[in-house]
Amino acid sequence: MEDKGTVKKNNSLIYISIAAFVIIVLVAAVVYMPQLDKVKFTIYEQPLIKNKELQIKNGQIFQYVFIYNKSTPLPITYGVYSKSQCTAIRIFGSSNNSDEICIRKDGTEQNGSNTTYSNPSIIMFKPWMLALKDNWKWEANITMEYPTVTDEISRINYRVVRKEPYRGRMAYFVEESIDGANPEYEWIDQDFRILLKMQGPEYTIELVNATGIRFND
Repeated sequence: MEDKGTVKKNNSLIYISIAAFVIIVLVAAVVYMPQLDKVKFTIYEQPLIKNKELQIKNGQIFQYVFIYNKSTPLPITYGVYSKSQCTAIRIFGSSNNSDEICIRKDGTEQNGSNTTYSNPSIIMFKPWMLALKDNWKWEANITMEYPTVTDEISRINYRVVRKEPYRGRMAYFVEESIDGANPEYEWIDQDFRILLKMQGPEYTIELVNATGIRFND
């Protein structure tokens, strides 16, 4: 049987170890957390030559369905309307200003990014869609920047695989991949340059109805 002196000694060692661990965590928080504020993520894009201006117009409504792993379709609706210096796209029915983006004729927001928007849930259109053509390829690099070090953490590649009919409309069939893994495929309307369908590993997003766009199913 273990004597009381040994038990007290073991308990003391446990308490000391716990106290030391807490001190280490607190010191790490004080020393390293302020440094994280200096880390910046940046997307560096290849030059992009566009062959169309923004085609969506004031008053248009785009209705999509999102299906994940054969689950019940989730509706997503976007509305388009004009503002004084831009075209706004808003998630329909939302009163939250963060659910709206304001884009220029070249499809970009004020920050000029062609890759994505400040609200990533706006998927019906992206600026790079205005550059599509036969055999088009493009890439963007995501980097993590520290005051003394820059490190590439991901590379996004886009390419037009071919043009093909989709529900009676001609579309660019685009492959998008990050670091060459798990590509998603997008059908982009040749005339309006908006998303008709997106197919990922376990999900599908599809346009089911849109103002001013006819499908011949």
